[in-house]
Amino acid sequence: ENKPVDYKKKYECRVSSNPRQADREGEYYIPVAPGTFEVSIIKESTKQVYMSKTYTVLQRATSVTTDDSELYLDIGDTATIKATIKPAKSTDVVRFYSEDETIATVEEKSGKVTAVANGECTIKVVSKDRDDPKEDSEEDSEEDPTEATDNSSKNNNIVTTVKVFVGPYMEQVIQKSVTELDITFKAPVNVESSKLVITNDTTKEIYPVKSVSIDEENKKLVHVETSTELRNGVRYTVQYEQTSAQFTAIYGQVAKLQ
Repeated sequence: ENKPVDYKKKYECRVSSNPRQADREGEYYIPVAPGTFEVSIIKESTKQVYMSKTYTVLQRATSVTTDDSELYLDIGDTATIKATIKPAKSTDVVRFYSEDETIATVEEKSGKVTAVANGECTIKVVSKDRDDPKEDSEEDSEEDPTEATDNSSKNNNIVTTVKVFVGPYMEQVIQKSVTELDITFKAPVNVESSKLVITNDTTKEIYPVKSVSIDEENKKLVHVETSTELRNGVRYTVQYEQTSAQFTAIYGQVAKLQ
């Protein structure tokens, strides 16, 4: 019978077929590395084996990290979260959960995120016990993340998060001339000029947008031309759907995001 045991916890036994996985201490064996070992009860005079059990040594993760803490996507776009758990020989697996599937979904085992609607949501990245009854062990493969921890508690799931932003989010605004702005978004966008609003923060006057074009080489960069000249020294707010940036009209001034 295959029994899971916890890393570094004492278990009573007398013979082990794999001492690399467990150290003997008197009448006990202490698991010291992930893997399996067999314990047998043997009659010394006949060498007859009365009972044998195989134990699986578990090693829990102490940390889980991701390559990115934020993802910026357009509706329909996908991205895969890459997670690493430590130590490198952990028996834990990584699982992914979306806190708002109306904004973005995520595949539980692969970490593939799909943007559904404009907005923000959080993806929880969790290191879980591979032998958790809720896990389908037949679907786990050698390609699953299995990197490590010293904690023996099955309830000690390590959690980190990735923030997902769906839709257009501005990164910066740069004034190029008295009627020209360059707006950089976090992800490639298809900007509609009717949704782009430029407002004088003092007078609340809205400056009409004459034209909008997306840069041919950098699809995150949008060139904007206004019908009215921007006044030097005046603070403006650029609004596009749920995102905005402010800048002071001085040539080459970079906007500060709200």
